[in-house]
Amino acid sequence: MRLKLLFLLVVAGAAYLMSQGFTASSPAREYIYFGGKLVAMESVTSQAPAAVIYSPPNGTFSGPGGVFKVIVSDPNGAANLYQTNVMLGTSLDAATSCFLFYQHQWNQVFLYDPSTANWSAAMSLTPGVGSTTQLDSSLCTLFKTSSGGAYVSNQPTQFELSLNITLKPALANPVNIWTWVGDLQSQYFWWSILPPQPYTRNP
Repeated sequence: MRLKLLFLLVVAGAAYLMSQGFTASSPAREYIYFGGKLVAMESVTSQAPAAVIYSPPNGTFSGPGGVFKVIVSDPNGAANLYQTNVMLGTSLDAATSCFLFYQHQWNQVFLYDPSTANWSAAMSLTPGVGSTTQLDSSLCTLFKTSSGGAYVSNQPTQFELSLNITLKPALANPVNIWTWVGDLQSQYFWWSILPPQPYTRNP
C-alpha cells in the first residue's frame, strides 16, 4: 500500500493541515489532520451533508454563556453524520478563532487552543458521562451544561448541535461562523458561512 503525505495551508497565518491519502484502497479519499486530530475527510461525491441553519440568526452572539445552535443534515439520514467542525472568528484561521469539532458517533467535542497549538481531550456531551464539564482555550470556553446533540423531530435527515460557548474578549469582532460537516462515507460540506453575515460578540 502506498502512503502519500501532503501538507496544506488552509489560510494565511493558520497552522498547517496534513492530508493523508491511502491510494491503494481509497484513491479519492484524503484524511486531514490539524494538531494531531482528524478534522476533515475529503471525497468529492454527490449526496453530501450540509449545514442548514444557525441560531442565533439576528447577527448577535450573546455572552457569556450564549448557546449557539447549528442544524446539519445528510440525505442518507442524520445517523450517517460523522463530524461537525465549527470555527468562530474574524477569518477562517485557527490561530485567531474559537475552533472545535464534534464527533457524532461518540457525542464528544474537542476544542483547539491557539495559544498552545493543541487540541483538548474529548468532552462527552452525554449527561452523567465523564468528569469534564468545560473546555477552555485562549479565545473561548465551551461548557457541557446546555450543550448537546439531538436528532430533529420529524426530520430524519437533520441533527441539531447545541454549544454553550463564552467568547472571550481576546476574540475580535465581528465574529464569522464557519461550518464543515462530514459523513460516514467521507462526503463533506466544505467550510462555509451560513448565513452569510458576521455576528457581533456581545459584550
